[in-house]
Amino acid sequence: MIVMVSTLSSQPLDLSSKSIGGGQSSPLLQDYRFYDVFSVVFKISDKCNLNCDYCYRENAPKVNKPQHMSLQVIDRTLASLLQYKQCLYSKYGWDKKPSIYFIWHGGEPLTIGLNQMNSILNIQKKYRDNGLDIGNCIQTNGTLINDRIISIFEREGFQVGISIDGPEDVHNQHRTYRNGNSSFYDTYKGIQLLRERNYPWSAISVITEESLGKEKEIIDFFMKERPSQVDFIPAFFYETDISLRPDSYAEFMINMFDLWASERDPHFDIRFFKDILYILGYRNEEKTSIICELAGSCHRNISIATNGDVYSCECLNSKPSNKIGNILIKTFAEIVCDEPFIHLSQDTNTYCAECLSCDVFFVCKAGCYNRRLPSDDRIPKLDFYCHARKEIIHHVMERAKELAA
Repeated sequence: MIVMVSTLSSQPLDLSSKSIGGGQSSPLLQDYRFYDVFSVVFKISDKCNLNCDYCYRENAPKVNKPQHMSLQVIDRTLASLLQYKQCLYSKYGWDKKPSIYFIWHGGEPLTIGLNQMNSILNIQKKYRDNGLDIGNCIQTNGTLINDRIISIFEREGFQVGISIDGPEDVHNQHRTYRNGNSSFYDTYKGIQLLRERNYPWSAISVITEESLGKEKEIIDFFMKERPSQVDFIPAFFYETDISLRPDSYAEFMINMFDLWASERDPHFDIRFFKDILYILGYRNEEKTSIICELAGSCHRNISIATNGDVYSCECLNSKPSNKIGNILIKTFAEIVCDEPFIHLSQDTNTYCAECLSCDVFFVCKAGCYNRRLPSDDRIPKLDFYCHARKEIIHHVMERAKELAA
């Protein structure tokens, strides 16, 4: 049995909050009546100086894209989003300033050079002056960071994420230069430059089968380097030689949680655990950002390819079939009322009935849409890591009760 939403109208903003399956009422995973955009991943460059063998960009179909994003794409995207947000906020009487996080991504975004970075920041200033609040975040492999780059980070208030899988022997398993040489020391050098200037940074650490059994080595590395947060994510492609098996994912994350929770002062958050604990009420920060797959914000963090193609999520842009439009051809308001986005909205809210009876559904929210993409007949699937996620969440719930007692 599957649970499906009722047919959407041609305007996502008017989506009703009901979904019907087999005569029973069921919750929407995502309510698109008030569809806002929280962040935009700009694929600033498709070029990268590394050759990570698990990279979804390297394995994506090549479709005649420019290597670097043009300033026209950036300008058109910000103009279209500002117009959309102003219309949306006016329609619903929202008394707040339109805002987005501008996420610099790639490839490796720093390959564009300082001059292009400053040109992009000048475009941002134009839209700030027109009423759009823009926060900058960058995800980089760290190898090209230098003092001049950090000065830009400081001036513009960038949030900085570094892709580093752990200590040298773990990192170099899959993250090398195109000639096969190690990238660890250049990434590590970038981190040390940030630390010398007391600049905060966070880490994304990709987990593979080789990570299993090295949890203590990995957490000790991050304890020493002190990022503000680490996000452990499984290698992107599933059911391949590099893929992390679900049972391995569960084992790694449970081991990692126990190591992290046993530290009196771990110096950093692990994002998945922090967000679960927040949802369960064990963290009481006034403001917190929760990872999209746990926050009920699927498709509100869009991705713009170098040629202006629009995807509703960074995780979906490895397949051209997931494209919902092109910002150089249509406005954002037109894109979200068009058929590709309507179908995406329907499919996001179509999920297996097993999810409704699951005791961690309120935390998991059926998992990542990319990992449960429906088949050609639009029949939904469980998240590839469904049972692993359930095991991890149960473990965190049980251990959190013990630690709180």
